[in-house]
Amino acid sequence: MSAQHFTVQRPRRRAMQRGLDLGTPAVPNARPAGSLDRLLEADVQRAVLQLLATHPAVAFAYRVNSRVMDVADRKSKTGTRPMRTVPKGHPDIAGVLKGGRALYVECKSTDGTLTDEQAAWLARANEHGALAFVARRPDDVLRHLPLTQPQEVPRGTTQA
Repeated sequence: MSAQHFTVQRPRRRAMQRGLDLGTPAVPNARPAGSLDRLLEADVQRAVLQLLATHPAVAFAYRVNSRVMDVADRKSKTGTRPMRTVPKGHPDIAGVLKGGRALYVECKSTDGTLTDEQAAWLARANEHGALAFVARRPDDVLRHLPLTQPQEVPRGTTQA
């Protein structure tokens, strides 16, 4: 059995998730109708990470993988127990702005909804001075991030 069987269905499944008609487009290499209206969460994450990598106000940003893994546990009857890699509601992208302010971006598809845990995390982060927001399109990042670099305050001093 070859590894090809894992990749054969991917384009068809992605198109079905987007609700696209899989018929042949009239123009070669043209995107099917409706493909520009809806973005998948993975597409938004990729575009946001590319944008943050080149944004002048961002020191660094990275993707946070959230999953539940089975880890060995001698006390468990099954010998394993589930463990979360990050708490529930943690945003998809984390980073730091130049100047030291924390950055959290929760990426959603154009019609995706926030869970209660995600909304609580973003609210709590904003309450404590971080910049946390939801991005449904890459343009949302530009609305929330300043294009000018903040003035850095030398360590050990305070702003007047």
